[in-house]
Amino acid sequence: MLSMKNGPDFQADVTMVSTEDGGKSHYAVTGYRPQCELAEDWRTTGVHEYIGADKIFPGETRPTNIYLLSPKEGSLWVGRELRIMEANKVVGYAKVTEIFNDLLLA
Repeated sequence: MLSMKNGPDFQADVTMVSTEDGGKSHYAVTGYRPQCELAEDWRTTGVHEYIGADKIFPGETRPTNIYLLSPKEGSLWVGRELRIMEANKVVGYAKVTEIFNDLLLA
């Protein structure tokens, strides 16, 4: 488990894009730090903590706690789908299931 001071900012069902569809060629482990696109002009690092396993494979969906480096006020609501990115490449999607940081509530 990660040791982040204030706990996760939100929880989401993260689905990694399959390798065949242009996603990563290998799995990611808890502690993975891709970019999370909170708005068209706002990306921030989102540290992933996978629930129920330490890794996620391309094409797989897993509930995930996400810890944001720079939260954006009013940017999330339950059901919102965010792009998970490495540079300009979309490697997954996060569908918000619960928000723990009230700053993020839209």
